[in-house]
Amino acid sequence: MYTAFDSPIRITIVEGQYFDPFLVDVEGVDKISKNLEQSVLLKLGEREHLAVIKGVDSVFGEVVPIKNLIVNGKYEMTRGDLQQAVVGRGIAYNLGINTSLIQQLDVYSIMPDVGIMSLIPVPTFNMQTIIPVGVFANDEQIDSRYILAPIAFTQSLLGVGKKVSSLEISLKEGFTQDEVAAQIAAKIGDNYRVQTRYQQKESLYRSINQEKWIIYLLLLMVLLIASLSLAGNIVMLVADKQAQIQTLFVMGATSVFVRKIFLLQGVIIVVGGIVVGVLLGVGFSLVQQHYGVVQMGGSFSMTMAYPVRVSLWDTVLTISSVGLVGYLICRLTTQYAVSNG
Repeated sequence: MYTAFDSPIRITIVEGQYFDPFLVDVEGVDKISKNLEQSVLLKLGEREHLAVIKGVDSVFGEVVPIKNLIVNGKYEMTRGDLQQAVVGRGIAYNLGINTSLIQQLDVYSIMPDVGIMSLIPVPTFNMQTIIPVGVFANDEQIDSRYILAPIAFTQSLLGVGKKVSSLEISLKEGFTQDEVAAQIAAKIGDNYRVQTRYQQKESLYRSINQEKWIIYLLLLMVLLIASLSLAGNIVMLVADKQAQIQTLFVMGATSVFVRKIFLLQGVIIVVGGIVVGVLLGVGFSLVQQHYGVVQMGGSFSMTMAYPVRVSLWDTVLTISSVGLVGYLICRLTTQYAVSNG
């Protein structure tokens, strides 16, 4: 969802809001897009909507796959001298935008360096019109917040000259975000903030990761409860084989030897469950990942299928957790179920 709107690496200034764009001569950098963001008021007829205008250049569509998000109209920033915009689906709904019609959208922005309580009688707001020709859809927060417009239009609207608020960077194949971001940060100095896609929405990704571990712990508790049935099976098996156990004791077998027999049987049950469970779980997850069998329902722009990604680390962690819990249950159960001979 966020890879379609957030660039792999973003450069912003630490102090202030705008800065002069510059080249980033670092190995691994592919495309650099100049962006300019600011809060604005949109007005179409009698309807108004507070939004964030994101001025983008012609390279933006190559840095992020924004064109894949277009659900109505087209992604076209300019046509000759005509200034055009692409708006989020939430904005289009609130303002009643129809891309099949030529509608003039008024965009209001606070003039730079002019406060609301200024004593000088100068205009406080700057207004320009633009024609929306496309609607994109990603998620509700982005759809109701962003309008994409040509960067030249946005710079003129905000009155900041050629300045930008961020540089969005795409990477060449074979390079990771962390290594390229570290090289860029070392080269451009401390006056600029270099963020990977993860760092741009660090709190979101952190909460998702925490939620993942909470779910893992909850499922581990469910596994512990379900493992009680394994303990019950071993106890019933020991009770059913009391005659054979006594025969083994008479033949000279020790309690340790008998416990190992039932422990081995319990381990076989656990291993069998792991093999069948992993084959079914991973197999279904791979089918879902590539073919999207289970649908989420509702209207989603990015995908209708429930998102799944098979991770080797998660698979190993699951196998290890189930194996450890199963072995401990078997060990403790046989320890108390089989009495000394």
